[in-house]
Amino acid sequence: MFLLSLCTNISERTLCTNILERSMLVTPARNERLKRLTASAVLLLQLQHSRDVVRARNKRRQRLDWNSHVNDIGDSLFKRAYRLTLPAFNALLEKIQDDLLTDYCKASNSSGSTVKPETCLAMALRFLAGGQHIDICFTHGVAVSTFYDKLWLTLEAINKVEHLSFPIDDLQKLQNISTKFQERTGSRFPGCVGAIDGISIRCREPFDSETPNASQYKNRKGFFSFNVQAISDADYIFTHASIETAGTTHDWMAWQCSPLFDLLEEKGLPPGFWIAGDDAYVCSEYLLTPYPGKKLGKTKDTFNFFQSSCRIHIEQAFGILVRRWGILWRRLECHMSKWSLIVMCCMKLHNICQRERIQFDYPMERMAQFGRQGATVGDNATFSDETEYVDSAYLTEIWENRHRHREQCALRDLLAAELSENGFVRPGYSNYSREG
Repeated sequence: MFLLSLCTNISERTLCTNILERSMLVTPARNERLKRLTASAVLLLQLQHSRDVVRARNKRRQRLDWNSHVNDIGDSLFKRAYRLTLPAFNALLEKIQDDLLTDYCKASNSSGSTVKPETCLAMALRFLAGGQHIDICFTHGVAVSTFYDKLWLTLEAINKVEHLSFPIDDLQKLQNISTKFQERTGSRFPGCVGAIDGISIRCREPFDSETPNASQYKNRKGFFSFNVQAISDADYIFTHASIETAGTTHDWMAWQCSPLFDLLEEKGLPPGFWIAGDDAYVCSEYLLTPYPGKKLGKTKDTFNFFQSSCRIHIEQAFGILVRRWGILWRRLECHMSKWSLIVMCCMKLHNICQRERIQFDYPMERMAQFGRQGATVGDNATFSDETEYVDSAYLTEIWENRHRHREQCALRDLLAAELSENGFVRPGYSNYSREG
C-alpha cells in the first residue's frame, strides 16, 4: 500500500501492482531479492517525482541605477550620505574597481544582474557613515548576504590601496610637517612632526570563541573597547595607526606593541625632530611629554603650554574622525576579526577627506542622540585580526616603579630654554607658573 500511495499515474500503478503480486509468491530463497527490487522501485518513484518538481527561480532584484541615483540626490545630499564628494568618490572608485569585479554570468544566473563596483563602494561608505544594513540593502537592491560579501570585499580593497605612512627618515616630509605645526603655534615651537594619543573604540563583549580573555576588553570606564594608537600631523591627517591591544591596555603599553615603536627605539628621529605626547607616555629624545607636577616655574610651564598646543591636534583628529563616521557612534557588533579593518578604513577615508578639504556639516544637535547610547570616546600602519592583552600585574609593576620627574630629556630642556630666552610665556595667569 505504501508503494501505491507513491504512484501518480497508470504506468506507475501497474509497476507497483506487479511487484505486489510477485510478493504473494515469495519463497524464503527469493526474500532478499524482493527486498532489493522493492527498494529500487521506491527510489525510482522518488526520483521521478523530484524531476517533476519545478525549482523556484531566484528573485530578480532591481539593482540601483547609479547615474540616476546621483542625479536625483544632488551634491549636498551625496556628501552627507557617503561622506565624500562625487569627484573624490570617483577617484577612489578608480583605484579599487578592479578588485570589485565579479563573475557576470554567475551573478546573472543567480539574481539577474551583477552588483557594480560603484554600488559596492556606495554601500560600504554608507555603512561606515552609520547606515543600517537593512536600509542599505533596500535602497541599493541587494540581498543581505550579498551586502556583507561586497562590504568586506570593498573594505579590503580600500585598505589595500590607501596607506598611512610616517616619514621616519624622509627629511623633506618631516620638515614640511614641522613647518605646519610651527604655523599653528605662531612659529614658536620648531621640530614637532606629529602628535600621538590613544582612542578607545567601543565594541560588544567578545565571545569566548573569539578571545581567551574577554574581560581584558572592559576598560576602566566600564564598557568594552579596544585601544587604537595613532599619530596625526598639523592638518589632522593620520600618519600612523596601530590596532593591536584590548581596551584595558594603557596607552604606553599599547604604543610599545606598535612596530613603529620598535623602529623609533632602534633608529630614532633625525636631530631636532620630535613627537608630542601626553603624560601617559615615557619622555624620550623622540617623544616629548609635559614636565610633571605643579608650581613648575615660567620656563617649564611655558613649554607645557606650547607642547599642549601641538599635542591637541591628535585629539582634534579623533574628534573629526568619530563625528564623520557614524559607525563609531555606537559599539561595533560585527565579528571581532573585522573590527580592525573597519577602524583602519575609517581612518584612511578620513585622510582622503582631510586632503580634499571635505567638511562634514551634519548638525551636532542631531548627533547628540547617538552618544546617549554610548559613543566611542577618545580620552585615553598596523592592525591585527586578533588583538592582544597585556598582563595587568606586569603593567602595575612597571607603573608603580615609574618616577616621571626622573625622566630627563635634553631636547625638552633645550626647547624650554629657547622659549624662555625668546621671551615667550603662557598667555594669561596660571597657578602652574608659580615657582615651587
